[in-house]
Formats: sequence, C-alpha cells, structure tokens
Amino acid sequence: MGKYLFVQVDDRIRRLERKDVYAVQYCDGRVFRVFDGGYYTLLNPGEPIPLYEVHEYPAGKGDILRIKYYFSKDAAADVEELTLSNVKEAFAGNAKFEQELDLQFSTDRDLYAYDDYNKCYRLDRLYVLCK
Repeated sequence: MGKYLFVQVDDRIRRLERKDVYAVQYCDGRVFRVFDGGYYTLLNPGEPIPLYEVHEYPAGKGDILRIKYYFSKDAAADVEELTLSNVKEAFAGNAKFEQELDLQFSTDRDLYAYDDYNKCYRLDRLYVLCK
C-alpha cells in the first residue's frame, strides 16, 4: 500500500497522506476505516461499538478466502480483533456489560451475529441495554 490516497472531490483529485485519513466512504455508501496500514470495512455505521470486517484473499493454491472481524471501543479507539477477551478488556469498567457478555456469547463467532428483528448487531444491542 502506498503512502498516499487519491480522492476525487467534484472534478478535482486530491492527494492525502494515508496517516491523515480516518475513513473513506465510496459512492455506493460503503465505509472503510483506514488504520495502521490497513482498510477495515465498517459493518454498522452509527452504532456505539464500530464493527469491521477484512477479507483475506488466498495467498496460494488451496488457500480459502477468510473473513476476519474487528471492533473499536468507540470511533476514536484503535482497531482490535473481535474476541470475547478483547471486548471484555476494552469495556472492563462496565461490570454489567461484562457479565452479560458471558451470558449471551459463548464463542467469538457469536460477537458478530446480526439481530434481524432489531436490525442491528447483537453486540451493539447488548451494549445499549447495559448502559
């Protein structure tokens, strides 16, 4: 990845240093967070705990596409791998949320489950209920 991002604004192209860019929104509405040299697809714009996914493409024959999930404690925080232990550590001051995490989520995979009824990710919904 290069040191710069080139962004079209109206009819002009602007060169921005990657370190100065927080996120990029494409014309189709997708938002990518730029963090530590990588691009993270934002899954839940406007929600209290930003969730991201990254597609890791096969490096060689026989490899498969992998999707890894990440989160930030809030929009200003660093991006971390989405695991139960990382979420608990990030929200260590919220005892009720920590306790509910243990009750509601048994594996790391459960953390990125989507709640079709409430139209949000289960992790965000639980966090809002525990505030």
